[in-house]
Amino acid sequence: MKSIALLFVLAATCTMTATAAEPRCPLIPMGAITGKPDEQTVKETLEAYKAVGVDQYLIYARSGLEYEYLGEEWLQMCQWFCQHAQRLGMSIWLYDEYNWPSGSCKGRVPEENADFESRQYAVYKHADGTFHWNVVHSPGWVDNYSFPAMERFIELTHKRYEQHLGPYLGSTVAGIFTDEPSHPTPVKLDRKPDLLFRCFDGAEAEYKAATGRELRADVQAYLADKTKDEVWAVYYGLLGERFRKAYFDPIRAWCDRLGLLSTGHMIAENSTSDSALYNGKPLHVLKGLTLPGMDEIGTRYDPANIEWLTLAVAQHAIGRRGRGGLVELFALGPSDMRHATHRQMIWLCALHKIDHYVLAVAPIDARGNVEKSAYFNPLTRMQPWFPAFRLLSDESQVAARDASKPVRCEIAIRYPQREAARLAAKRQSQPALLATLRHFSAAQLTYDLYEEDEPCDKPLVFAFEGPALREERSGNTFSSPDEAAAFAKTVCPPAVWVETADGKPVEDVLLRHYRDGSVVVLGLTARDHGRLRLMRRDGEPVAFELPARGVFRFEGQAAIPESPVAIRSIPADTAFEIALSACNTHRVAFGTNNTAQIVVDQPVAAARIVVRNHPAPSKLTLDGKPVRADQPCNSLRPGLNGLYRQTEPFRLEVGQHVLAIEAGGSDTNYFLPVAWVAGDFAIDSGAIKALPRAVGAGALWTHGLADFAGQVTYTAQVDVPSHAGDVKLRINTGGLYTAVSLDGQAMGERAWAPFEWTIPADLRGTRAELKISVWTSVAPLFGDWKNPAAAWKKEFWVPPPEPRPDIGLVSAPEWVLF
Repeated sequence: MKSIALLFVLAATCTMTATAAEPRCPLIPMGAITGKPDEQTVKETLEAYKAVGVDQYLIYARSGLEYEYLGEEWLQMCQWFCQHAQRLGMSIWLYDEYNWPSGSCKGRVPEENADFESRQYAVYKHADGTFHWNVVHSPGWVDNYSFPAMERFIELTHKRYEQHLGPYLGSTVAGIFTDEPSHPTPVKLDRKPDLLFRCFDGAEAEYKAATGRELRADVQAYLADKTKDEVWAVYYGLLGERFRKAYFDPIRAWCDRLGLLSTGHMIAENSTSDSALYNGKPLHVLKGLTLPGMDEIGTRYDPANIEWLTLAVAQHAIGRRGRGGLVELFALGPSDMRHATHRQMIWLCALHKIDHYVLAVAPIDARGNVEKSAYFNPLTRMQPWFPAFRLLSDESQVAARDASKPVRCEIAIRYPQREAARLAAKRQSQPALLATLRHFSAAQLTYDLYEEDEPCDKPLVFAFEGPALREERSGNTFSSPDEAAAFAKTVCPPAVWVETADGKPVEDVLLRHYRDGSVVVLGLTARDHGRLRLMRRDGEPVAFELPARGVFRFEGQAAIPESPVAIRSIPADTAFEIALSACNTHRVAFGTNNTAQIVVDQPVAAARIVVRNHPAPSKLTLDGKPVRADQPCNSLRPGLNGLYRQTEPFRLEVGQHVLAIEAGGSDTNYFLPVAWVAGDFAIDSGAIKALPRAVGAGALWTHGLADFAGQVTYTAQVDVPSHAGDVKLRINTGGLYTAVSLDGQAMGERAWAPFEWTIPADLRGTRAELKISVWTSVAPLFGDWKNPAAAWKKEFWVPPPEPRPDIGLVSAPEWVLF
């Protein structure tokens, strides 16, 4: 294990002494600033990321911040980030709001002036056929379509950064991120109107200039006859033009003046209806950013649920701007997400031209969970697998390079802007667009979105006529995306495609063929795709294995992976000594009566009770006696320890014990527990037992370690096969980040399939010490979220992980002989 640890130290040392240079790693932690970080915390945060190959960081004001937003202390902290980033050769990104949506400066802009509040037209139709119009405000919500409101926003945020961070802007500070402006805004009304839609200054005059007609007359005509919906095709087009002129263009102009990249994303791009209502003309608006971006925090990787439209909109804007693109990823978790999924999502975005990957969310500590309690996926040192960022860093650089390569694309699909806008007033999305993008992707066809009136020289140009598709060059009309895809393949036969080993089509992969001849195939599902063939019209087929969520890159290599001649399992009765990097923990689940029972089947010599100290100190009793938790906490993880206190070690005797909350609040927050018991023990069916010292193969929970978060090392003496050909060691750890050493030699690390290690020739035929280390996520710390007796709220944006996942040394390792 010393050799593996030495690799960590060497990697950190080499990286941190590097000279300042253009960042090469496209991973950007979305650093949620919580509490009041001092300079040492800032320094340690950046150095930790730099040590694992991540050399960019986004400063994000979020729930849990205890500095005054944009106050002097906040700006001093931002300066510390810039100073230390400059020293380390890192880049900083700024975020232009507190939480989201962007545009209000934490509510200050609409608070200063009611004219800066978001407004909507409320239209009422009376029984006698007359109409009444009101302009209704949304107090606290800003009008992102207002020139003066957005001028004030830029003055309060961007220009304040310019005053205090000027020397770093355009050098250490690479750009500024804007987040979901034009968010849907609530209004309170005495009665429901017949129609409610966004209002902006001069809307009626602009509409008349564009049409020669009165907006109110055309809206009233629509309410009388819903077929007269051309008003919305015009109106939402004007809304989109105003949105870009008032919001994105001024931000980009400020950035251009200072040599910064303007980036970020809109909201609701995956719904043509919502996108029209909030963004007006999404393709036009997004091109207002230098580095157009998108949001994918839900981690939708199943082909039926992938945000094909959001990806296509981003790809369109990125292609037209030509500077690259950005995506916000992973925020909703779950917090035990495997690295194969991280990698899969990065590649899904890279195959749509996106080359900057924002890791959301990376909080300084967990105090933001007080307000944001429905999800938690910290991409920080809180995760025991944090060193795996080195592997993700390397992979993301490859993905980003491919993202910038010209793609072979012969198909254009026109975004149905006018129809989408007409349907938006009825709260209906354009019915065929998303289905077409999904079916074309499944058919391994590469496409690019075009605006309705945008010149296009591609051989095939598809436009929508209601639910049907019409190809502009031929005039052919198709009733389904499948018909259109078949026609496309006939007119422009693909140069490459993927099929199964027996020649059947594959629909759950995404394929990109680049102009330099290279190909990338991405598996879109959580199942193993097995052996596939890359078919080439001008070359021999190339066989390859595509594991679950896997990536295959073809750059002209002729070698075909061999099939093994034999697979031999390490004997099932092999006992592995087991060592943990930290004490085990057991999350105490208090009921609605603020009490919990702890069952101890075997005594624990040095137990501790860890007690929450934020937002208020909790006070507990154990069997009626006060729990004295007055020691700094070191039993949990970075980002949690600082919010807790712990007791001195004490002997926890056999029996049933009662913990009760006396002060500090109930245990209603799943991601911010009131208490843990910590020590050297295992948990079996809820009872504390002795920690095993040696185990066979099996998931961690079978050994009483379902709640353990940290590094687990398995050690055993094994007989390495003697074989003339290659020998590989194959291990199933349930997808955990894994490192292997054999006879003291570090064999390397894996974070996604294949989890295989090639055995050196000099170790074949020997008896050697096998050491397998796995790193869990932080998720086990929080316990079984389904516990019916627990008081915590069960409403989550994304359900937390299963309480007994198949992770660890799940099955006996195998020798694979070639």
